[in-house]
Amino acid sequence: PECTSEDPDDAGDVAGRWEYTATATSGDCVDTTLSSYRIVFRSQDPETLRTDLLVTYVAGGVEDTLSFELMCPLTGVELACDRTPNADASAMVDFYGTYGGDTMTATSTLELAACSISWELDGVRY
Repeated sequence: PECTSEDPDDAGDVAGRWEYTATATSGDCVDTTLSSYRIVFRSQDPETLRTDLLVTYVAGGVEDTLSFELMCPLTGVELACDRTPNADASAMVDFYGTYGGDTMTATSTLELAACSISWELDGVRY
């Protein structure tokens, strides 16, 4: 008989597009709000996701979007994407999450040149 598990354990289970609502938890970025936090997880192998992440935020009334490419190991339902710079190294981001089907809870820290901000994230696949 075919063996199955109720816990997802490979990158294919998480692959897809995710969007998040965020609650700031700490940081020293003045007058900064998050517009959107979108991630595309693509299967790299059974234990790793190639992760394209877009962070759109408004600081001082000006909107900016930062793009990152992270490699995220997956252990069971736990994701851990370590601190990674964007292409021009103007910012760094990390992402740690727990997957549960079409939902994900996570935390993330964005480090800009002059400040940083941390969020709690509630994600849904879309």
